[in-house]
Amino acid sequence: MTAPQQKHTPAALQGQAVPPEDFGRKLWVAGLLGNLHDSGFAVDTCVAGQERDALFAAYLTRQQVLQCLKVMINSAEDMPYAVKAAMPAIAWDALIDLRHRLAGRNAEERDALWAAMTVLVPATLRALNRYRKQQPGLFAFV
Repeated sequence: MTAPQQKHTPAALQGQAVPPEDFGRKLWVAGLLGNLHDSGFAVDTCVAGQERDALFAAYLTRQQVLQCLKVMINSAEDMPYAVKAAMPAIAWDALIDLRHRLAGRNAEERDALWAAMTVLVPATLRALNRYRKQQPGLFAFV
Protein backbone atom coordinates (compact mmCIF):
# COMPACT_ATOMS: atom_id res chain seq x y z
CA MET A 1 0.00 0.00 0.00
CA THR A 2 1.39 3.36 -1.00
CA ALA A 3 1.12 6.58 0.96
CA PRO A 4 -1.52 9.02 -0.29
CA GLN A 5 -0.19 11.74 -2.56
CA GLN A 6 -0.02 15.17 -0.97
CA LYS A 7 -1.74 17.85 -3.02
CA HIS A 8 0.36 20.82 -4.03
CA THR A 9 -1.85 23.52 -2.59
CA PRO A 10 -0.38 26.62 -0.94
CA ALA A 11 -1.21 25.21 2.52
CA ALA A 12 0.34 21.84 1.68
CA LEU A 13 3.52 23.45 0.39
CA GLN A 14 4.26 24.86 3.85
CA GLY A 15 5.82 28.06 2.59
CA GLN A 16 7.51 26.56 -0.47
CA ALA A 17 6.35 27.76 -3.85
CA VAL A 18 7.73 24.69 -5.63
CA PRO A 19 7.76 21.25 -4.03
CA PRO A 20 11.42 20.27 -3.45
CA GLU A 21 10.89 16.79 -4.91
CA ASP A 22 9.72 18.17 -8.23
CA PHE A 23 13.02 19.10 -9.89
CA GLY A 24 11.56 19.51 -13.39
CA ARG A 25 8.99 21.96 -12.11
CA LYS A 26 11.71 23.84 -10.23
CA LEU A 27 13.67 24.28 -13.46
CA TRP A 28 10.51 25.38 -15.25
CA VAL A 29 9.74 28.02 -12.61
CA ALA A 30 13.34 29.28 -12.59
CA GLY A 31 13.15 29.58 -16.39
CA LEU A 32 9.86 31.46 -16.29
CA LEU A 33 11.20 33.86 -13.66
CA GLY A 34 14.37 34.35 -15.70
CA ASN A 35 12.35 35.06 -18.83
CA LEU A 36 10.14 37.48 -16.92
CA HIS A 37 13.17 39.35 -15.58
CA ASP A 38 15.23 39.38 -18.78
CA SER A 39 12.31 40.50 -20.95
CA GLY A 40 11.41 43.18 -18.45
CA PHE A 41 15.01 44.38 -18.41
CA ALA A 42 14.98 44.56 -22.22
CA VAL A 43 11.76 46.59 -22.19
CA ASP A 44 13.17 48.91 -19.55
CA THR A 45 16.35 49.39 -21.58
CA CYS A 46 14.49 50.10 -24.84
CA VAL A 47 12.16 52.59 -23.19
CA ALA A 48 14.81 54.44 -21.16
CA GLY A 49 15.10 58.01 -22.37
CA GLN A 50 12.41 57.58 -25.04
CA GLU A 51 9.42 59.83 -25.44
CA ARG A 52 6.08 58.06 -25.81
CA ASP A 53 5.36 59.15 -29.38
CA ALA A 54 8.95 58.52 -30.51
CA LEU A 55 8.83 54.97 -29.18
CA PHE A 56 5.57 54.16 -30.96
CA ALA A 57 6.92 55.73 -34.16
CA ALA A 58 10.14 53.66 -34.07
CA TYR A 59 9.01 50.45 -35.76
CA LEU A 60 11.92 48.16 -34.83
CA THR A 61 12.11 49.34 -31.22
CA ARG A 62 8.35 49.05 -30.83
CA GLN A 63 8.36 45.52 -32.25
CA GLN A 64 11.17 44.45 -29.91
CA VAL A 65 9.37 45.92 -26.90
CA LEU A 66 6.10 44.21 -27.88
CA GLN A 67 7.90 40.88 -28.32
CA CYS A 68 9.44 41.23 -24.85
CA LEU A 69 6.06 42.14 -23.37
CA LYS A 70 4.63 38.96 -24.95
CA VAL A 71 7.33 36.92 -23.22
CA MET A 72 6.45 38.60 -19.92
CA ILE A 73 2.74 37.91 -20.47
CA ASN A 74 3.38 34.26 -21.36
CA SER A 75 5.62 33.82 -18.32
CA ALA A 76 2.96 35.35 -16.06
CA GLU A 77 0.26 33.14 -17.55
CA ASP A 78 2.34 29.97 -17.19
CA MET A 79 3.57 30.71 -13.67
CA PRO A 80 2.17 28.23 -11.13
CA TYR A 81 -0.37 29.64 -8.71
CA ALA A 82 1.80 28.84 -5.69
CA VAL A 83 4.67 30.92 -7.08
CA LYS A 84 2.33 33.82 -7.80
CA ALA A 85 1.03 33.56 -4.25
CA ALA A 86 4.60 33.65 -2.95
CA MET A 87 5.22 36.88 -4.88
CA PRO A 88 2.19 39.08 -4.19
CA ALA A 89 4.00 42.35 -5.00
CA ILE A 90 4.01 41.41 -8.69
CA ALA A 91 0.87 42.50 -10.52
CA TRP A 92 0.33 39.14 -12.26
CA ASP A 93 -3.18 39.94 -13.49
CA ALA A 94 -2.09 43.30 -14.88
CA LEU A 95 0.71 41.60 -16.81
CA ILE A 96 -1.66 38.99 -18.23
CA ASP A 97 -4.27 41.62 -19.15
CA LEU A 98 -1.70 43.38 -21.35
CA ARG A 99 -2.29 40.72 -24.02
CA HIS A 100 -5.47 42.54 -25.02
CA ARG A 101 -3.60 45.84 -25.46
CA LEU A 102 -0.61 44.69 -27.52
CA ALA A 103 -2.04 45.77 -30.86
CA GLY A 104 -1.89 49.41 -29.80
CA ARG A 105 -4.63 50.17 -32.32
CA ASN A 106 -5.93 53.25 -30.58
CA ALA A 107 -4.85 55.90 -28.08
CA GLU A 108 -6.32 53.96 -25.14
CA GLU A 109 -4.30 50.84 -25.95
CA ARG A 110 -1.13 52.88 -26.53
CA ASP A 111 -1.67 54.66 -23.20
CA ALA A 112 -2.03 51.29 -21.48
CA LEU A 113 1.11 49.98 -23.17
CA TRP A 114 3.08 53.09 -22.25
CA ALA A 115 1.93 52.79 -18.63
CA ALA A 116 2.99 49.14 -18.65
CA MET A 117 6.39 50.00 -20.09
CA THR A 118 7.08 52.88 -17.72
CA VAL A 119 5.33 51.79 -14.52
CA LEU A 120 4.36 48.10 -14.50
CA VAL A 121 7.60 46.71 -15.96
CA PRO A 122 9.93 48.67 -13.64
CA ALA A 123 7.77 47.73 -10.63
CA THR A 124 7.91 44.08 -11.70
CA LEU A 125 11.70 44.24 -12.01
CA ARG A 126 12.05 45.80 -8.54
CA ALA A 127 9.81 43.10 -7.06
CA LEU A 128 11.70 40.31 -8.85
CA ASN A 129 15.03 41.64 -7.58
CA ARG A 130 13.65 41.78 -4.03
CA TYR A 131 12.22 38.25 -4.29
CA ARG A 132 15.50 36.95 -5.75
CA LYS A 133 17.18 38.03 -2.49
CA GLN A 134 14.37 36.73 -0.27
CA GLN A 135 13.64 33.46 -2.10
CA PRO A 136 16.78 32.58 -4.10
CA GLY A 137 15.75 28.94 -4.44
CA LEU A 138 12.93 29.89 -6.82
CA PHE A 139 15.40 31.48 -9.23
CA ALA A 140 18.07 28.75 -9.05
CA PHE A 141 18.56 26.16 -11.78
CA VAL A 142 20.24 23.67 -9.44
